[in-house]
Amino acid sequence: VDKGPALGLVAMTLLALGAVAIVALRTPVKQRREISPRIAADSQEKSVWHEGVLMTISVLAIGFVALFASLAACTALFMASRASGLEHTANLTITMIAFPLVWAGFAVFTGYSNNGWMKAGVLFGTLIASSGIVSILMQVS
Repeated sequence: VDKGPALGLVAMTLLALGAVAIVALRTPVKQRREISPRIAADSQEKSVWHEGVLMTISVLAIGFVALFASLAACTALFMASRASGLEHTANLTITMIAFPLVWAGFAVFTGYSNNGWMKAGVLFGTLIASSGIVSILMQVS
């Protein structure tokens, strides 16, 4: 009885992953579009290397902030579910399934958003809101 909801969630997740895999295998591959290279008038090897290093550092930094934001959001979800009386195994399973989805959502959002302030606002807003929820629930329980 205690493991029923958890096993049901795992089974639904595996079925959904199987459905996604079947759709992915049946979908034809689109042709890549031609991208014309842009070359600056005064481009140098050094500046290209420097920009690549800066881009790598910024992507890693955004990835770590997204990781911490998703950890905070899932911790808040776990504590809110526990405070509402959800059974522990089901609560843990829901949180484990939610974590990679939330992290992937943040990764897609930060990857496609062009506005740097919007990226920072969403990630740090999630961190602050989740921290507030966790601290309130720690006082209550």
